[in-house]
Formats: sequence, structure tokens, C-alpha cells
Amino acid sequence: MQADRDDLAWAELLDQIRRGERSELERLALAFEWITDRQLAQGRLELERLRAIPDEPARLKEQIKLSTIEHCRAIFRRCRRLAAEGG
Repeated sequence: MQADRDDLAWAELLDQIRRGERSELERLALAFEWITDRQLAQGRLELERLRAIPDEPARLKEQIKLSTIEHCRAIFRRCRRLAAEGG
């Protein structure tokens, strides 16, 4: 059921991005942020589950994954700013 709602939300977002009056850069940024927001939310839930078990190797792997996604988002934001500034 949740997967169906997520798929519908994804389809609606893609439609809004396609129809929007935004630049290609802004549309790319919106899609990237939405996708990584979902990955981070799911990863945080998984991290909580792993803390409850406890499964230290899996928890560490999940924490590294989340940190990597957050780092990639920061890199993307910097690149986006540079591209928007024209240099």
C-alpha cells in the first residue's frame, strides 16, 4: 500500500517537474532532492531497526550509506550553485 502511494507521489512529482516553468538545472535538482530525501528517510528507519536488534555491522553499513548520500547532496548543491552562477 505504501509503495503504491510512493509510486503515485513519484509520478505526480515527475509530472510537475516536466510541466514546470523551471530550468533544466532546477528540474534536475528537484528530482535529485526528492529521490535522496526518500533514500534518507528509508535509511533512517532502517538504522532505527538495526539499533533495536542490535546488528552492529549492518548498522555501521547503513550509517555509512546515509553519510555518503548526505555528502553527495552537499556536493550537488555546491555544483548547482556554481552552475547557476555561470561559472
